[in-house]
Amino acid sequence: MPGYRKLGRDSAHRKAMLRNLVTDLLREGRISTTDTRAKEAGRMTEKMITLAKRGDLHARRQVLGFLYDETVVSKLFEEIAPEYADRNGGYTRILKLCPLRRLRQRVPGLPPGGRSQDGLYLYRCHRPDPDLLLPRNGSDRKSVV
Repeated sequence: MPGYRKLGRDSAHRKAMLRNLVTDLLREGRISTTDTRAKEAGRMTEKMITLAKRGDLHARRQVLGFLYDETVVSKLFEEIAPEYADRNGGYTRILKLCPLRRLRQRVPGLPPGGRSQDGLYLYRCHRPDPDLLLPRNGSDRKSVV
């Protein structure tokens, strides 16, 4: 398997879609989308946060080449990356929500049509609050013998 999912799009559309998803995830803190899109957006967001943790000029230029919004890049380097300074990975979480057809029944005002009958589940990819996360170092974990 290659290093990414094709998501049923050509390469330019796939890259633009992932750039939009990652930019929105970093700006808003969460996005709701399909399973594979959420997983790919989470992977790319983790890479952007890892680059921002380096904090040098080259890393900033690499992130600027991927994200669309310069204010999101500033937020990433000044606010988000310092929150995860002592954490190695695990910057995003993916939660499975209800099926989209059930969501359309509960929330009036959503447009009819779309993918309401194929059992599609809605997933939420979000950045959890770093203060609520457990430490990831090996000393706090129980060893299984």
